[in-house]
Amino acid sequence: FLKTELQYPGFIEFDHSHRRIITAAQSKTEYQFWEMCTYEPTWRSSNPAYKELRLSEEGVLFLEQPNKAWGMKFTLCDIDSGERLRTGIVDLVPDVRLLFVEYIYEILLVKQSECNFCSRDLVVKGNKSTVLMNTRDITPSTFFTSKETRRVFTFSCASINAWYCCPADRSLTHLYAIDFNVHLPVQYFHFSI
Repeated sequence: FLKTELQYPGFIEFDHSHRRIITAAQSKTEYQFWEMCTYEPTWRSSNPAYKELRLSEEGVLFLEQPNKAWGMKFTLCDIDSGERLRTGIVDLVPDVRLLFVEYIYEILLVKQSECNFCSRDLVVKGNKSTVLMNTRDITPSTFFTSKETRRVFTFSCASINAWYCCPADRSLTHLYAIDFNVHLPVQYFHFSI
């Protein structure tokens, strides 16, 4: 890392499941992937269109700046080699604020203001978005995943929602919600899975 210069809004992320370290130099729009054990660089991406990245078991998802009229371009790459696996566009509701985008267990989960969650399997070509009904009022501020149970928990000020990601068809199913009458910050809650 002696020749790596990072400054805000750049970052370093540790991906223990793939044994990778990712550095993001936003000033150069460069993402560098390193082997965690040897600190040797494995590959890099210098595409100035990439504004964010998400990691999942399937690889690295690069996201471009959303276009309010038609959607958001993405590129899915293999985390070990950087090989481009898939590119495409995630449809968005035009002129509606994007609140939440996460790549969890091969599923892209998208939440826009005043809309239901949409999930999309990015691994299977041609798979369209699925609207998760009755999720319009869920506006999470953060999430937590459990790889062992394939559960996803979304947290907001007033509720915790639990989801299950089915490995067979890569679908996301809402399991339950815990609603609170009092709005407490998320750090007041402790639970185990």
